[in-house]
Amino acid sequence: MNIKNLDFLNIIDRFPDSICITDTNAIVVYINEVFTKVTGYTKEDIIGKNINILKSGNMSNQFYREMWITITSGKIWRGKIYNKKKNGAYFWEDTIIIPLYENNNLIGYISIKKDITEDIKNEEVLRKNNLNKSKLFSIISHDLKNHFFASLGYNELLYYQLDNLNNEEIKFYIHNSYKLLKQIDVLLTNLLNWSKLQIGAFSYNNIKINLFEFVEFIFELLKYQSEHKNIKLSNNIKKDIFVYTDEKALYSVLYNLIHNSIKFTNIGGNVVVCENKSQYSDDDVIYVSVIDDGIGMTYDNISKLFTLESQYTTYGTNNETGSGLGLIIVKEFLDNMKSKFEIKSEVNKGTEFTFSLNKYKD
Repeated sequence: MNIKNLDFLNIIDRFPDSICITDTNAIVVYINEVFTKVTGYTKEDIIGKNINILKSGNMSNQFYREMWITITSGKIWRGKIYNKKKNGAYFWEDTIIIPLYENNNLIGYISIKKDITEDIKNEEVLRKNNLNKSKLFSIISHDLKNHFFASLGYNELLYYQLDNLNNEEIKFYIHNSYKLLKQIDVLLTNLLNWSKLQIGAFSYNNIKINLFEFVEFIFELLKYQSEHKNIKLSNNIKKDIFVYTDEKALYSVLYNLIHNSIKFTNIGGNVVVCENKSQYSDDDVIYVSVIDDGIGMTYDNISKLFTLESQYTTYGTNNETGSGLGLIIVKEFLDNMKSKFEIKSEVNKGTEFTFSLNKYKD
């Protein structure tokens, strides 16, 4: 295929979008300067080569097959293609491919392409923001409201029927009201932290923290939940270990992980917090594990824990409810703290959450 029309080439060279001309075998015969700016390929690099040099490997063979059937039949094709630049970077292009004819014979194709990578990214950000809002409204309208009105119901019954209730009945209603209020407290704390993380308003202030004492503090807060299920909480952290991190972030991480382990451990089970030395070696960090002998989970369910898209949540071993937000917050905090994070789990055997913290150095 020979291109001899200089006026035509001048128009192509001045065109604001990327343009590529190929023959009927998809061999490149001409590109404009914008094509080079976008892809990094010069005329010397690509002319005489197959245009599939741009393939990212992330589009299906069926996609290209349908595109090829369309253009070889003389029809115009338009769509979005995920391609790869010369430097290996991936990018999206909105592409129009027009068949070229000479004397009623198909002689090649001209592709007009526009880099829409930033548009795609902005669409994804908008989609995630809308998803976050939907999840937030769902939690507020469903979980928070249900816990609040259930607790209100118990307290109203106590207020109006106190003289008619015996001590066991009073304890029962107070117990259930307290349990609901604790769930509301956890939910509100998570919602507040999550909201701050979404808008970048959470400020980190690293301080020296005695890790053993901090775990003991979390255990005390969760004493009611653990004792109610007769779960033994064991703090195996050495008493002289200090970490350098944000107190509020560490609180959110440890509280949610230990709370989650209690939730999914059977009555009479165990939850242990310890230093993990089995597979890690680093003088600058400590690896902390929260280990339970609870019901565990499958690999597929592990992958659902940290995304709002799946909204994965399930009942605990004592029918405890949850919003699914706690572990999402844990992951976001650990990511922001540049912490390594790993989960091991086996159904009916238990789960081990391991994360890293920077050691405090004098």
